[in-house]
Amino acid sequence: MNNDNNNSNNIQKTNVGSIDKLLLNGTHEEIQKNLLVEIYKIATYCETLIGEGYYGRVTLQSIGPQITIKIDDENVQIPVVVKEAKHLRNPPKFRMDVVESDLILSCGEGMTCEAIILYILSKAWYKEKNIHMPLLVGMGSCDDYNIGISHLVLEKYGLENRINIKKHKFFGSPATLVFEQQDTIESFLTNVGGLIDYISFSLNDKMMCKLPNNITVYLPELIDNMCIFYLHTSYFLWNNYKLTLGDQSTNNVFIYWINENSRCGKKKLDKLKFINYNIGPNKYIRTNANKIIFKIGDIGISIMTPQPNVMIVGNLSDPDNLNKVKKYKEKCYSCWDFIFDVIRYVPIEVINKTVIYQIIQKYNISMKYIPFVGVNIDLYKSMPSELDILNDELYDKFKIDNVDINEENFTNYI
Repeated sequence: MNNDNNNSNNIQKTNVGSIDKLLLNGTHEEIQKNLLVEIYKIATYCETLIGEGYYGRVTLQSIGPQITIKIDDENVQIPVVVKEAKHLRNPPKFRMDVVESDLILSCGEGMTCEAIILYILSKAWYKEKNIHMPLLVGMGSCDDYNIGISHLVLEKYGLENRINIKKHKFFGSPATLVFEQQDTIESFLTNVGGLIDYISFSLNDKMMCKLPNNITVYLPELIDNMCIFYLHTSYFLWNNYKLTLGDQSTNNVFIYWINENSRCGKKKLDKLKFINYNIGPNKYIRTNANKIIFKIGDIGISIMTPQPNVMIVGNLSDPDNLNKVKKYKEKCYSCWDFIFDVIRYVPIEVINKTVIYQIIQKYNISMKYIPFVGVNIDLYKSMPSELDILNDELYDKFKIDNVDINEENFTNYI
């Protein structure tokens, strides 16, 4: 891919299903022989090295702030950023190990596994299956070893310009939350963590807050919208991809601020008012969009099982742990990572007004500590499923029987 502003290629069009077919249907031998070959066909983004000294490198970027991609016959401008792997002086360590009857793809350094997972999830964006999916526009293998992906070209999140926000400190457990204001910083509000900082010091005595896009929101409802998004998305990812998300703190879930050029696939989103979630036959939950879209983004510590005997592990620095990842062939409800992290940082008077807090009390879900994937998988398995939660009567005020198909609505199916 020639990454200039006038280029209309994109990786979803130039590589029609080769990676998908390999991972979904290929034998171990076929995957081991052909996967990197197919990846390198589309891993064509790299900056040009002009010079290098003891303390740094001088490069000429081959990409501008936007890339033109083609969706069917339409050219679409996508604002982008480039994510670069750290430690590029070291081999990226992409591995393909056969452990008993399983082929396990894993990465130490580098972003090859993350690129593969993002490539697969991006297809749901192109096909308008899920508004919360990330968009991978390009990738590159720019290290000296040519054995892994070192750069990702991704859709840009956050505000167009920085704003001043107040940071907070956190003391105590989620049940005894104490806030103390820290310094004022400049932020693009690219992630949920930044948004929580913003709203925590902007709410009035009625728990209302004006967002930077001039939309005024009731904070308990906004927090419930976050949790509905994440519960449903977690179910969607497992149901369609056997994907378990890891390390999903509020800083690793992103915010796309809707503008006049926003879209998901061919569907334009500039007039979007409602995001709907299918939770069963003719059963839906509706949330106000508030001109923002929560986005799955940092999936570097996620685990996908595209075939019963093929696994992709986003980050596995120690190959001795290969056998331990097999437990993630079974569903675990790691969605609580993100939900507990939201609750941890939002003022308790807001949390007490939310449906998700009532759910936690009803199901007696422990908030004594914040678990993350790999810490206690047995605890995850004992928790209620995402659809059980979303179908609970406590969410009745969000439920509708049918959805409108128009420019004001986007519906995510399971």
